[in-house]
Amino acid sequence: MAHRHLFRLLRTLAPSEKIARRTLLAWVTGNAFLGAQLSWILRPFFGSPSLEVAFLREDPMQGTFYEAVWNSLTRILPLPLALFLLLLGGLFGVALLRRSFLTPTPPSSPAPAPAPNTSNTTHHA
Repeated sequence: MAHRHLFRLLRTLAPSEKIARRTLLAWVTGNAFLGAQLSWILRPFFGSPSLEVAFLREDPMQGTFYEAVWNSLTRILPLPLALFLLLLGGLFGVALLRRSFLTPTPPSSPAPAPAPNTSNTTHHA
C-alpha cells in the first residue's frame, strides 16, 4: 500500500513515468537488501526463540544473510540445482515487482461537480 502511494507521488514529481518506475524499483530493492542484512545482524530478536536474550550475538558481524542462504541451499541441494533455484527466484521476484508495483494505475477521475441549483424559488421566513 505504501509503495503504491510512493509510486503515485513519484509519477507526479519525476520528469517521466519511466524514471518514476526505476526510482521505485531501486527503492524497493535497496530496502529488501538492507532489511535482510539488518535482520541477520539482529537475529537474536527474530527467529531464534531458544537462544538467550541478548542485544547482539557474540559474532553479529560473522557472515551475511546472503552467505547463510547460499550455504543452506548448497548443503541440501546439488550446486547446479541451487544455482537454478537462485536464478529462478530472482526472476520471479523481478516479475512480481514489475507486476505489482510497476504496472501503471489509471489516474483517478476528478470528483463530479455539484449540480447547479436550478430552483428559482426563494424561501422567506
